[in-house]
Amino acid sequence: MFIVGVAMPFAFANREEYSDGRSKMVGYAIIRSFILLFLGWALYCIGPGKITFELWNVLAQLSFTYLVAFLWMRKSKKTQLIFTFCLLIVTEILYRFWPIADYDRPFIPDQNFGSFIDMLLMGKLSGGEYL
Repeated sequence: MFIVGVAMPFAFANREEYSDGRSKMVGYAIIRSFILLFLGWALYCIGPGKITFELWNVLAQLSFTYLVAFLWMRKSKKTQLIFTFCLLIVTEILYRFWPIADYDRPFIPDQNFGSFIDMLLMGKLSGGEYL
């Protein structure tokens, strides 16, 4: 993810050189994001031989973060920092004060806000934790 973040300004500067307008660049970013999401899903379908909806692999996560980074990349540094700190603060608040039973323990694996979102989006937990 770090390398993609580093490469994005160079890639978009190159596109601007060829005078692709902002709307074309947004279109390219959206298409690239959907391709990354599709490839991430496709990789999970190969093993079990059935269609699965999982967002745990790097390609699926990169599809979302790529689009967010693209949308915020041209903002001022101050705006980017404020946005980043707001994301961190909102995440911290959601993990610490999430009011739904069985998902209200911020530091216990499979019993926090992230686990609630996994269950909501994918219907199951990832089965892996960062300790």
